[in-house]
Amino acid sequence: MRSYVRILCMLLALVMVLSCGLVACGNKKPKENEGNDNEEPTEELPPEEYTKIPGHTMKGMHGYKLEPVEGLNLNNADFNILVPQDSGWVVSRDFATERSEKGADVIQDAAYNRVVALKDLYHVNVKAITATSSVVNEAKTDIEGQLGTYSLVLCPVTDIGSLSLDGNLCDLTEFDEEEIQLNAPWYNQNFVSNMSIGGRLFYVIGDFSIIDNEGISVLQYNLDLFDEYGLDNPYTMVHNKKWTFDALHKLCKGYVNDFDGNGTIDQYDEFGFLTAASNILFFMTSGGVRYAEKDGDDLPYLALSNSRTIEVLDKGLKLFADSTATAYFDDFKKDPAFTIYEAANKIFMENRALVRQCSMYRITQTRSMVSDFGILPLPMADTDQQEYYHMYSFASPAVAIPSYLKKEISYSAAAAVLEALSYYGRSILLTAYYDVVLKGRVARDDDSREMLDVIFDSSYFDIGCCNNFGGISYVFNSSGANKLNTFSSDYAAIKDVAEAKIEDYIDNWSKFLLKA
Repeated sequence: MRSYVRILCMLLALVMVLSCGLVACGNKKPKENEGNDNEEPTEELPPEEYTKIPGHTMKGMHGYKLEPVEGLNLNNADFNILVPQDSGWVVSRDFATERSEKGADVIQDAAYNRVVALKDLYHVNVKAITATSSVVNEAKTDIEGQLGTYSLVLCPVTDIGSLSLDGNLCDLTEFDEEEIQLNAPWYNQNFVSNMSIGGRLFYVIGDFSIIDNEGISVLQYNLDLFDEYGLDNPYTMVHNKKWTFDALHKLCKGYVNDFDGNGTIDQYDEFGFLTAASNILFFMTSGGVRYAEKDGDDLPYLALSNSRTIEVLDKGLKLFADSTATAYFDDFKKDPAFTIYEAANKIFMENRALVRQCSMYRITQTRSMVSDFGILPLPMADTDQQEYYHMYSFASPAVAIPSYLKKEISYSAAAAVLEALSYYGRSILLTAYYDVVLKGRVARDDDSREMLDVIFDSSYFDIGCCNNFGGISYVFNSSGANKLNTFSSDYAAIKDVAEAKIEDYIDNWSKFLLKA
């Protein structure tokens, strides 16, 4: 009987999917903003409906407001932003130049409204130029060749550090506070704090783009299967700070099943926890492990060599290495009809996984799923931890101001546009993405909506991992792939190189560091 119901659900899911389609120089002082009526209304849901946590980082202005640069008029000049190639998501959509057809895409429409608001404010034409190869290489060629093609650069966070080291980016802390308010909520304050060096900051992540939010690693679970199997409510565990590696393991253990009966575990079977070998690194961060930290002079140093790292990895591997609970979707035989990510979506939508680890972007792709699902934060390593942490995708793009600009765009103007796009990103674009799409259309219950607040309030950018000193970001990959704790030898193999890279990183910025 259960097989019949499962097949019926799979057929219903297929029908639903087919029917839905899927160093700076500016010193101009701005005056206090007297108000701005450029924002066009968007479908915003009442904050009290979806935001349970006071001071939630994804809502509100927290007393800050945009301070437009008085008299700035760019005379309809083109303002080019270099953006990465698409990685499943469409980065250029954040800077849409037209509305979607019949209002079908609320994100595109909000992005368009943001561009219009900026044009009304500073009389400038924003254009997203997609890199044909590497953003770093194209930006470096343009800046060092003094071409001035781009006024802003949006670059994956793991790559942009190398661009800054070559002196190709402006120090954002050199701008007047009225030009760039780095402590404003439209910049991710964890990033501002963790990614500075010696009091300097050359790039930033925030509401300039929503792509970083799409890449955050979370858990999606099947509510219907949890009900069918009589499993404990994970939402309660999250609230009670009992949501740990062991708790997730206990829920998923024993649910790997040869569903199609072919004698092997493959993409056509059932799973407790569906993830990828490399995802162990997100669990290390969620377990409170730090690749690098900073000293009293705001300079980075390696922080992995301690007993806590070994302990957290052992706890994570109990789950990842248990074949009765966990399967790696990247180990499956490749089906030419699907990418591995599409295959993982298919498995989950066909009710063949209790829990899966994925990016927020993948959850959005399963919005049409027939069965109910919930959204959960990554677990803590143990109950002693008390705080949740979430690492963003390595593809998360940070924005920066090139150190060479064409004469039509001053450094002050570039800073003003970055600030305004970030502000409107929060007040227009983020509202559409977070309230309308994630909480209004993707999340299916109030608990999941509250979990989104927990997830995004606990974002963590690790300066060691983001800069990937000496390949440090991948030090846990071998342990995950081999399902065996090989950290000590893996770390020993790269430690000297990683430390040398940190020394080089600091030395390169010695002329800028420790600002007065």
